[in-house]
Order: sequence, then C-alpha cells, then structure tokens
Amino acid sequence: MKLVVSLAATSLAGVAFGQSGVLRSIDSVEESAKPDKIAAKRQTSIANPLQPSGFGGPPPKHSDEAPEKPTKEKSKQLEIVKAGRFWFPDKNDRNVFEITGPVHCRTQGYDIYADYVTGNLKTKIYILKGNAKLVSEQGVIVGQYIEADLANEHYKAQDSEADLRPSLLKGQVKDDVYIKARKTEGGKEKVISENGYLTTCNRDDPHFELAAERVEITPYDEAVLHRVKIVALNRTLIGLPRLTIPLQEGADRYLPDVGESTEEGYYIKTRYGIDIGKKDGFDARLDYMSRLGAGIGGDYKYKTDKRKGRIQLYGVTGGQNYFEYSVSHTQTFGKNVFALDSSLQNRHYLNAPTSSLLNVRTYYRVLQDKSTSQISFYQTNNESSNSNSTSRTLGFSNSQSSLRLFRSNLNIDWVASENQYGTNAKTERQQVNVRLNAQRDLKKANAILEYQRTIPVGETINFVNSADRTPVLTLQSSNTKLLGMKPFLPFQTELSIGEFSDTTSKKQITRESFLFTFGNGSSGRFDSGYSSAMDYSSSYNSSYSMSSGGTTAGMQGSPGSNRSMVPGADSVQTGSSPSPLNISYNGKFKQGIYSDDTAQYTTGLNTTASYRVGTNLSMNLRYNYLDSHGYSPLSIDRQGRSNISTLDLDSRLARSLTLSAGTGYDFFQDSKFGQSKWQMVNMRTEWAPAEWFQFRTYSTYDTTQEKLSNVRFDVGYKPGATFVGIGAKYDGIRHTWGNLSVFVDGLKMGRLKLSTLLIYNGYLKKFESRHFSFTYDLHCAEAIFQVLDNPTGYRPGTQFVFMIRLKAFPFNTPFGTGRTGQSLGLGYGRGGY
Repeated sequence: MKLVVSLAATSLAGVAFGQSGVLRSIDSVEESAKPDKIAAKRQTSIANPLQPSGFGGPPPKHSDEAPEKPTKEKSKQLEIVKAGRFWFPDKNDRNVFEITGPVHCRTQGYDIYADYVTGNLKTKIYILKGNAKLVSEQGVIVGQYIEADLANEHYKAQDSEADLRPSLLKGQVKDDVYIKARKTEGGKEKVISENGYLTTCNRDDPHFELAAERVEITPYDEAVLHRVKIVALNRTLIGLPRLTIPLQEGADRYLPDVGESTEEGYYIKTRYGIDIGKKDGFDARLDYMSRLGAGIGGDYKYKTDKRKGRIQLYGVTGGQNYFEYSVSHTQTFGKNVFALDSSLQNRHYLNAPTSSLLNVRTYYRVLQDKSTSQISFYQTNNESSNSNSTSRTLGFSNSQSSLRLFRSNLNIDWVASENQYGTNAKTERQQVNVRLNAQRDLKKANAILEYQRTIPVGETINFVNSADRTPVLTLQSSNTKLLGMKPFLPFQTELSIGEFSDTTSKKQITRESFLFTFGNGSSGRFDSGYSSAMDYSSSYNSSYSMSSGGTTAGMQGSPGSNRSMVPGADSVQTGSSPSPLNISYNGKFKQGIYSDDTAQYTTGLNTTASYRVGTNLSMNLRYNYLDSHGYSPLSIDRQGRSNISTLDLDSRLARSLTLSAGTGYDFFQDSKFGQSKWQMVNMRTEWAPAEWFQFRTYSTYDTTQEKLSNVRFDVGYKPGATFVGIGAKYDGIRHTWGNLSVFVDGLKMGRLKLSTLLIYNGYLKKFESRHFSFTYDLHCAEAIFQVLDNPTGYRPGTQFVFMIRLKAFPFNTPFGTGRTGQSLGLGYGRGGY
C-alpha cells in the first residue's frame, strides 16, 4: 500500500481517480463461499458488457439497517422502543412532545437515537441532542445535534458524520460516501457541508480524505468541493481551488491520467479546478502528448435560477492546428425558454483530421395554457480540402389543444443547402416545408385533416416530392365508437379522401380509400397516415424474426439467463388464457380509387396458433398473407406481397437440456431461380447442468444450398469468483472457424485480478483484439493498468492506460471496446454474450 501511494505522490500527474468517459461500468460480481451456488450470468452494462469486474468495495462503516416503512394507517404513529421519560410540555397540544433518554424511537421508516429528543407529530420535525443518530434507507447521521424534517426528508447537523448510501445518491455510487463536517445540511435534492472531509473509506483513520471548506453533493449529477486538499495516508498530496467529481457514468475525467496510444504517443492529461463562485466553476485543461504537442483549454459551467450552461474550449499545438469549442446555454423568461447549442471541431486528429465541422442549434419556445409555439434555427457546415457543404433550417411550429377534444400541430420550415465538390460548380437548393395535422373527436368517429407540402424556392432541377398531401381528410372509427360495446369481432374502419403526389408522372393524384381491419390481435392503420403505420409485410418480418434473428439475439444474451429465448416463447408465455391452445388473428381489407382511372384493393391476414404443454413443450404456427390486386400510382399504397407460414418448436428433453427449432415455407417463392420455398431452418440447444455452467449452440441450415451455413457455440463458466466466457462461430459454407473469442474476468491472485479479452478472426488468420486489464486492490480504491491491442480495423494500434479509481464513484475504462467505442463482445463482436 505504501509503495503504491508513494508512487502516486511522486508522479501525481499519472493518477486518475476513475476517468475515461468512454463506457458505462458494471457492478462487481458477488463472490460466495459456496461455488456451486454462484450463477453463471454476470451483471452487464448496456454500453460495454465486458468491463472488468474488479474488487468489491468495503462494507458500510455503520451497519445500522433502516426499519421498514410503516403502512399508510401507521405513518403518523411514533413507536417508542426505549426511553427514560416521555411528556407533553403543553397539555393542550398533544403533537409536541419531549423524551429524555437514552432514547430510541421509530417513525416513518426512521430510527432515532439520542440523549434528548423533542418533536412535533404534526410537522414531523424532530430535534436530537447528545449522542444523536438518525438512520434511514438513505443513510446514517451521527452527531451531537441533529434537526430532522422527516416530512420533507431534510436535515441539519452539527459536528456530525453522515453516511450517504447509494439510495440517496440515486444509485450513481456503488458504495457509501462519508462526510465529516462542522455543519451539514441537506436532503434528497442536495447535501452541503462546511469545513468537512469527504471519503469513501470506511476506516476510522481512512486511507484518503478530501478536505474541503465546502462540499456540495447533488444526487445523480456531481459532487463539488471548494478549496480542497487531497490527503492520502495522512499526507497532503496536492491542494486545489475546486474539484468536481461526476456522479454519472460516462462523465469527464476529473483528475490526471497517463497512458500511451498510437495517435497521441505518451500522454498526460490534467484538469485544474478554479473556484469562481458557489454555482460557477472553471476547469483549466493542460495536456501533453509526445506526438501532438501540448493541449490547452478550459471548461466553464454556470447555473442560476433562470439560466445554466457550459462553455468548453480546447486546442492542440505542435503543428496539428486542431481546436474545438462547444457552447450550451438555456435561459427562462417566465414560462418561455431560450436555448442555444453550438460546436466547432477543426481537424480533429481522431475523427476528421482533414475536416472542419460546425453545428449551431437554437430555439425560443413560448408556452401558453393550451398552445406551444417555437421558432428555431439549425445550421451545419462540413468543410474539407476538396468539398464544402452547408445546410440551414429556419422553422416555426405551433401545437394547440382544447378541452373539446381538438388538437393541431403546424410546422413551417425553410431549408437551404449548398454543396461544392472539387472544381465542380456549386449547387444550391431551397425549399419550404409545410406540415399541418388537425384532429377532432366527433364521438362516433375521429376526424383528421392532414396537409403536407414541399415548395421549391427558385430554380430547382429534378425536384420530386412523394410526400405531398394537399390535403387529406380522414374519418376513423371503431366498434366501440359505433356500437358502444365490444362485439365478438373487434374492428376498426377508416374513410379517406385526399390529394397526393405521383413520383412517376409528377402529377397530383386524388385518392379515395376505405380501410377495414379486424381481429383479436393487435392492429392499426395500414396507410402512411398521421398515426403510426403498420402493414402486413412488416408484420411478417417481425413474426419470422422470432424464429431466426430473434434466436440469434437470444444467443447474445447473458450466459446463464433463465429467461427462455427460443423462437416464439414470448407469445406462448405471455398468453392470458389458461388453455394450452391459443389462437389470435387479425386481417384487413383496403380499397383505393385514384383519379387517373386506376384502382387497387389489398387483403391481408395474420393468424397465430400457440400450443403449450406445461413447461416441457410449446409450439407456434403462424400464417401471414398480404396481396394487392389492381394498380396504385402511389408508392405509399404499394405494400408488397407475402404468403408464408412459419413453425417454431421448443422442447425440454431433460431438466438441464432444451432443444428449439424453427423454419418457414414461402408459398410465393419462385423455385425456378434455384430458391427453395422452405426457409432457413434454425436450431438451438442449451445445456445447463449447474447454475455456474451453461453451454449453448445455435445453428442455421440453408435450404437453398442444402448446407449447414453456420454454427455458433457459447460457453459460460463461473465456478467461483472467476468468470470464463467462450464464443465460437463455424462457417459451414466456407468450412472455416470464422471467429473465436475468449473472455476471462476476475482471475484472482491475492490482491491482484486479471481480466482478458481475446478475439481471433479465422478469415483473416489473426487476432482482432487483445485486451488485458490488471487490477490491484487498495481497499477503498483500485490501481488499474490496461494493455489494449487492436491490430486490425480502423486506427489499429496498442494503447497503455494506468489509473487509480475510487471504488464508490462511477467509473469506466476502455477495456472491451474497439477504436470507435463499440462494444467488442464475444463471437460475433456485437456486444453481450
């Protein structure tokens, strides 16, 4: 421990308390004394499920458990567990009481301890004096004087120590945070301490402390320390005017870090906080990169009751001519809101080394009782050595609603764009977009008026717009509106007349249409109208994905997941009927008549029959039909055609072994081109003889080529603290092992843990990624060293990272991600398992 701290003191610039701001972190996997009781699954992050688990944090300093919250009937009661004397000072007021102690009483989910307690049962304000302690699910407060407003969850304490638990800080910390201060005041919105110490170490003599004149903790946002000293092992390492610790995953780093990468070389990146006010803060940035030179910038944040914002500036010297800025500002004027967001990125050495990118977005929003109006402007510019493109949009929008069931939305946008490539002449385009939607409830039906038009401004070559509706009037109704009750056959109906654009003839077409949908399954509008559209071609794709892609997604879930991921399992398990056989259906008929003497009608039907026998066998048979007859000049009415039946089967052959299979038959498939009417056959097996082991396979048989196209293997193994995941993919067409991935997490050797991720590409015959993470336990902190090698793909190279993190605070590392920030994952490299 002393060796590591001494190293940190002599090379302070290399210390990073939990910054990389690249990924979300995952919770450590709990260890157990009984390996056979440990599940094979791991808690994962959405952004990166392969984060090293590291070591668990220290146990809470105070082991007090909060009492259960009382029922509503008992919420006003005060339970006295222990007391010396209890009395009412005013015999006419039975709300104000006093207790001498030692006192232990309980109310509203709080435990109250003190030598003397006075309280008000009506206002829920309690004053504790002498050996005072207040315990709740949000933390523990210990001191000589505590004033607690339990109704508003607010407290004041003097010469006290507060144990802030993750529930108070919105779960954005993983362990308890301790504040010892002369004066502390706060609640669920903010905690403020003066002349205090902040630490996450549970020892009476903590390994580290952040001593500050003022500490402000805003749950889910940040902890701000003013005039702070960083103390480790009773030695002051450095003093800072201001230190901001983010309490959100993916936030910016807040103390120095060091490392090495291909683009930057050896680097050191630092922030120096400058205190310029209780609500304003400025972080100066000073970096050095051996290949790029010095990086200089600043980050200024401000906040008042009516305005808040952030201004960031950063540039790199050394001949790269790279700089960037971003501005974010929001201000209120009564109910009205003004906002501005702007950013400029000039020759970013990672993203666009030869381009300059400018974005500006601003709006002014006026809020009234029944309407909202907004004026907005947006501009984007992309300039490089041989091209330049600019786009501007000036818009006005208004939305209104009334108690008479009327609402409308109006949008008018002026859009202009300019483009120039190389020595070619500049091209310009301007247009005005008008969109109006008004709806009115007529009791028996809903009336909808839609108007949408794009108007070219000036001379525009090859201007075509297929989205014009000038206008369209629609009447929608249903069985409940027309009949006032739910009949045996639920249905929806729609009548519509309107004018549309024909992209082929470039003329306006008047369409009269009638739509009738029915069924006991989900149904919706089948045109591309104001409401969200749903057609049977998409329904077919969604249904069949459950027997193909759906299983693939399931194979990438967490190993050991007990939720069934077999084709069609959801539709069987979520059925509300106790009968083993469930049948659902919905259908439609749509007739369109057009002003160019053409007509078309469309019919569709979806049916699903689900059969289930206990938990050992389930089967889903689906039939999807969609076809159109006649001709429609409008692309929105051309919905394609389908005539396919799918079958998936899930069976449990033994307690630990399941088998699933699925396929489909396309009646419209033309076999003369060599395509089989039988669709891909998907098979999935899962063997889980113990909670700490799982083996799964997923294979696809190509019925056209009559070959096993690919086989996927997944293994999850966790007999103790170490997790091992293996994923492999065999290409049956090319007879090649296309991918092999190995993830080992938490291999413990004393106070050192090793995690590694290896991904081998069988087509390229080389490794795509080799990641190693070494974590050394420092009780309430961890020292982490990572070697991240990505020899192929975009920006290949090796990166070395060293950091020290506090276990309690949100923390991310670049382990398990590619050079563009994507999660590498196992097997297919798409994240997950």
